[in-house]
Amino acid sequence: CVELAHAITERLRSAGLPAHMPAAAIQSGTLEAQRQVVATLATLAREVAAAGLGSPAIVVLGEVVGLAQQRSVGDAWVRRAA
Repeated sequence: CVELAHAITERLRSAGLPAHMPAAAIQSGTLEAQRQVVATLATLAREVAAAGLGSPAIVVLGEVVGLAQQRSVGDAWVRRAA
C-alpha cells in the first residue's frame, strides 16, 4: 500500500494537483478494523507508511476529506498528519 500511495501521489502531483490538497487513505473501510490517515497530497505516502496501513485501502482527495475530520473527532481510528 505504501509503494502504491507514493506512486499515486507523485503521478497526481506531476499532473498538476496541488501539494496542499486534502487527502486521506482508508484501510478496510466500513469494517470494524477500519483505519485511516488524513494528510495532504504531499504527505499522504509518508503518513500511510507511518500508520502502517495496508490493503485493502482507498485514497480520497479533495475537500470531502474534511468531512472525515469532522466526523472523526474523538475516534481513535483517525491519524491526522501534523
